[in-house]
Amino acid sequence: MLLEQHINKHCPRVSHTHNKGHKNIKQINCYLCNQSLIPNFKWQCNLYFKIENVNIQQEFIIRSILTYNTTFYLPVELQDIVIKYCVYRKYLPIKLDKYSIDHMCRCYECSPKFLKWIDVNTCDKHILPRLSSFNI
Repeated sequence: MLLEQHINKHCPRVSHTHNKGHKNIKQINCYLCNQSLIPNFKWQCNLYFKIENVNIQQEFIIRSILTYNTTFYLPVELQDIVIKYCVYRKYLPIKLDKYSIDHMCRCYECSPKFLKWIDVNTCDKHILPRLSSFNI
């Protein structure tokens, strides 16, 4: 029930309605009624990431290149500055948790896919945001 409340707290950024689902999905196949089901919910979004600094191994490789390679040689002081600004995006898998639901409701790419997933994997007992009939 907590997941259902969290989904209803946010309106996705696509045209949708808040209504009951289709009658053809049984409660035993509904993810919200039977959360012991393993959801078929796996995708990634280009906008769902966190920024990380380089780890120790990556720093060692960068320092080795900048120290021993004559083409890319830099003094230690400049290496420190380079490593300080070395960051990268780590893309995260989208799961059915509160942080991912928040993202999916705000993201224009994820919202339609999330609403289609709700339509397919929830029963008619739940009043949830669902795609409008002209979007299907």
